[in-house]
Amino acid sequence: MHLSAVQLTQGIQYAAFTLVFGGMLFLSRTNRSLAFIFLGYLLGSLGLIIGLGRNHEPAWLSNVAGLEIPQLRYGLLHAALVSFVGRFRATQWVAVVMAVVCLPFYVAWSGTGYADPAFADRNFAVLAVALAVQTALSAWLLLCSDETATRLPRYAMSTFLFLYCLSELGRLFVTFAHETAAASTIDSLSTAFYLVVSSGTPVAFIWLLNARLLDELERQTLLDPLTRLLNRRGLQRVSERELPRHQRTGRDFALAVADIDHFKRLNDTHGHVAGDAVLREIGALLEELVRRSDAVARIGGEEFVILLAETDPANALTLVDRLRASIAERGFAIGDTTTRVTASFGVTTSRGRTERSLETLIDEADAALYDAKQAGRNRCRVYDMRNVASV
Repeated sequence: MHLSAVQLTQGIQYAAFTLVFGGMLFLSRTNRSLAFIFLGYLLGSLGLIIGLGRNHEPAWLSNVAGLEIPQLRYGLLHAALVSFVGRFRATQWVAVVMAVVCLPFYVAWSGTGYADPAFADRNFAVLAVALAVQTALSAWLLLCSDETATRLPRYAMSTFLFLYCLSELGRLFVTFAHETAAASTIDSLSTAFYLVVSSGTPVAFIWLLNARLLDELERQTLLDPLTRLLNRRGLQRVSERELPRHQRTGRDFALAVADIDHFKRLNDTHGHVAGDAVLREIGALLEELVRRSDAVARIGGEEFVILLAETDPANALTLVDRLRASIAERGFAIGDTTTRVTASFGVTTSRGRTERSLETLIDEADAALYDAKQAGRNRCRVYDMRNVASV
């Protein structure tokens, strides 16, 4: 009765998750991770169907299939994880190699069926070792990834797989320790681990997929689609970190607004495709030249914002003027020609004013930018309450 309950639970889970992963794969046909895990659960369902007809099938079919299918199913799970993580692709062949190596033993020891304890014990021992190795490898693979967004589901799934590894090692002990108190206890624990793992592993996998999807969606809401720099919302997110740090430490920071000079003329002369290419290249140049602690955003049209962390007014002006000079010296390839582009910059600094918001600072930098444009473009101006030109 105990075994029947486990088999019934397993059958319901296989059928349910085959439908779930099949539906997910239908909506995302190019997702290789989903394809592998769907095939794994489909194979598990097939194995249960073969198991139900055990009394009406040749021993080699029911016995060998019942041993090989679990190996291949966890091999497909590992292939799904390899595809998801995108590393250690050579390890996805471990399950195939193990299945091929184990197959002759299963065939040789399955001729008399499960009724012979000696043959059954040997087969179960080989299967337990194979599954323990495969699940340990999958758990290790998940722990080797450094993707921040999926950390929690990776740790959860690796825990489930490690428990499964312990479950199989426990079954290996029980196989050769019949009728002992320790064997009875370990068998109960192994069964409990198995039920937890069989329920938790597919849920953790769905959690993995959703965690990455949510992270990608959040990134899309924070990034400018053309330049892949921060957009206004992303800049707001960074400022929510920088402004409190300024209030806490008292260290100044600076904000610069850059605007490409005569950008409309560039678009009218060379076309919007060329204009977009220049925007992308300038965005990449700005991001390359600033420090890792700084942030670059495109907040609309040809306007960029640079947030310089822990930067006083003098250093801010030096850094920003270096950005201006780098753009002016850069040649931008448009078709068969090389075009020079310049940009004007307006700069403001916190200067101990803890009450200033991001929008207020952008307005101040915009005022200094306007003064730079009026003064002839391709220059920097610093906002100092009187908007006096500095470079």
